[in-house]
Amino acid sequence: MGRTRVLICDDEPNLCLILSRSLRPLDVDTQVAHTLGEARRALEDDGVDILFLDIFLPDGNGLDALPEIHAQHPDVPVIILTAHGTMRTALEATKRHAFDYITKPFDVTQIQELARRAVTSVEEQAAAAGSQAAEFVSAPKAGEGDEIIGNSPLMQDVYKTVGRVTESDVTVLLAGECGTGKELVARAIHANSHRGGGPFVAVNCAAIPDALLESELFGHVRGAFTSAVADRDGRFQQAEGGTLLLDEIGEMPLDLQTKLLRVLQERTYQRVGANDTLTADARVVAASNRDLTRAVESGEFREDLLYRLNVVSITLPPLRKRVEDVGPLADYFVAKYCAQYSYDLKTVSPALGERLVTYDWPGNVRELENVLHRAVVMARGAVITEDDVPLLTPPPETERGESVELWVRHLLQRHMDEGHVGLLHDDALEGVEAPLFRFVLEETNGNKSRAADILGINRNTLHAKMKRYGMLDADA
Repeated sequence: MGRTRVLICDDEPNLCLILSRSLRPLDVDTQVAHTLGEARRALEDDGVDILFLDIFLPDGNGLDALPEIHAQHPDVPVIILTAHGTMRTALEATKRHAFDYITKPFDVTQIQELARRAVTSVEEQAAAAGSQAAEFVSAPKAGEGDEIIGNSPLMQDVYKTVGRVTESDVTVLLAGECGTGKELVARAIHANSHRGGGPFVAVNCAAIPDALLESELFGHVRGAFTSAVADRDGRFQQAEGGTLLLDEIGEMPLDLQTKLLRVLQERTYQRVGANDTLTADARVVAASNRDLTRAVESGEFREDLLYRLNVVSITLPPLRKRVEDVGPLADYFVAKYCAQYSYDLKTVSPALGERLVTYDWPGNVRELENVLHRAVVMARGAVITEDDVPLLTPPPETERGESVELWVRHLLQRHMDEGHVGLLHDDALEGVEAPLFRFVLEETNGNKSRAADILGINRNTLHAKMKRYGMLDADA
């Protein structure tokens, strides 16, 4: 085929010029349109292989024009240009058959890589005699997923994958550290799927004793065991027609993993103590903060179950790797809790804003939310300052091992100065316990039973502490 023809449709001449120059190393022919009308004429008269399309144009909306463009020119990859890379934009662009989208401002490397992919797609389509591109997967509607905050490149990748999996019932495995928002993504997948009108049911596999988890998932009949005084529906039945989230799937006991594998393979199950077989009509989304591949290697997780769960994998990035989202998240949480308590809207001071960005956030988004929740309550003025979030101040370090003592004295003085009566013990305890539990869990690769043994506490106590310090995904 000849040189690839690229059409750039944007009403900003300077942006069109920058895009044209960015594409020169790819040896393509570029032309420019500033309105939808001009773009339509170019598509019809001049022949176009790739289209860069802005959303807001003088004579219409690029997203609204996508279905028409795709219907008339299905082999032309359309790359959406937008200054607002929200979850809704990602889902709408994917639903309307966009090849991809990119947010402004963008750099040359991003544009060139995206254009290379589009050129490859065009060449492969030509080689396949006009076969349809398989990657155009649609998502039916936007909904609750808009609650996910963040426009960083890593989150943009998450949004795109969510948009591609919502139309099918494919099993999805959500990976990522505690507090990264795996349940929010699961809810977005549900809300934007054809099952969005059905129930969304979440089960935390780590929060339910092993002996009761099978009954929790599959239900039981009266008399199945001592406390089974009546028939009870399981979570699979409650989620019928909708989505079932199996949170912390890595904590599920091996014998129950075998039964779950059967459900995923055959779509049938039996209640505990029953002989009748029920059909499982629920989409399964699993989530784990553990490395399940390592769990397979250690014999704690079935390899065949991992293959069944990991049809599509979405990894949620830790907050420290998307620091550009910290500011918008902070604004969102401050506004949320000011509204919840009917406070006048508070703002974050510039100094605290900088501290929030440079802090490591081991508890990720949930830790940030917990910190700002407390700050909204404790801040005495309209501006939230560093003094309102003492846990972000690390213990002072000395060469004589006095850091803990100095930190406690510092914390005590702050509480006395600010009159925070009754909070010193909790703040000091959290300042020591939270990192201790994180370190132990890291050393045990998230194995809660082993961590509890090392700490000398029972598993229920460990679970309660993890919940308090934002280390669980029950409400992510």
